[in-house]
Amino acid sequence: MIRALVIVVIASSAAWACPPAAELAGDPVLVGRVSEILAANGVEVTPGECAPLRARLERRGAAIVVVRMGDPSEERIVSDPATAATVIESWSRSDFEGPLLASHVLAPLPPRTEAPPAAPREAATQDAAPYVAPRGIQVFGAAETSFADDRTSWAGALIGVCIQVGRVCVSARGRVATVVDGPGMWDEAERHATDALFGGDIPFALGPTTFTFGIGAGMGSVHTGSLATGMPQGSETFGLRADA
Repeated sequence: MIRALVIVVIASSAAWACPPAAELAGDPVLVGRVSEILAANGVEVTPGECAPLRARLERRGAAIVVVRMGDPSEERIVSDPATAATVIESWSRSDFEGPLLASHVLAPLPPRTEAPPAAPREAATQDAAPYVAPRGIQVFGAAETSFADDRTSWAGALIGVCIQVGRVCVSARGRVATVVDGPGMWDEAERHATDALFGGDIPFALGPTTFTFGIGAGMGSVHTGSLATGMPQGSETFGLRADA
């Protein structure tokens, strides 16, 4: 009698199945972080003989783009490395379903809008008048010399103050002058004048130089006296004054 012994070996399919594995490329920092999370979740990141899932990680602004390479290809946009690892793990496992990840996937980012150009403001600045009026109070002084129609020579000084009001500088000026030379009696006579004027000046800038044009009007007096007696004798006259 012939007996046949049939031995049936039943092996678990899970023992021979390839473990979930993924091969990552792209941004080195993202690859390192996602690889750590995948390894902790049981997904091999250094696959052996089994063909691994191939994925690429890139940054797009503040989001992370996860691209599944191969056939089929797929792209997901997520917010952090943990969600990126979950997406890759779902692709590498057959027991994960895509809808489980729907709550973690971000919508595509809206197109980036650029700020409006500042051309109008720049144009307004370029069209503005190049002159910038000085501000505050200005004090000035000057030495003067002049010749009168009676052939006398005068020397004097002028001091003033100017307050800027818009483009015009409102000014007050005081002037003193005396005769220093003349024919005939001026060896024994003296004459001096005092003026007080009020007006306005308009400054114009030309490169580093500022030119000021102005007018003034007011009152003045002229004293004429004799030096022969050694006593202060003479006359005083008053009148209107103007200058430009």
